[in-house]
Amino acid sequence: AHLISSLDAVSSCIRVDCTCRASCGLYICDIRIDLETEMARKQELDRALA
Repeated sequence: AHLISSLDAVSSCIRVDCTCRASCGLYICDIRIDLETEMARKQELDRALA
């Protein structure tokens, strides 16, 4: 997998929620999904502790 230097490619990947163009790279999308899941989990924890 090659890294994409263009932020536009990454952000358009994010916008289409991993119905990605080949140039976007599913690897980036998979990372985003994992991060989003972790963030959601963290928010749930923060809410529970609030």
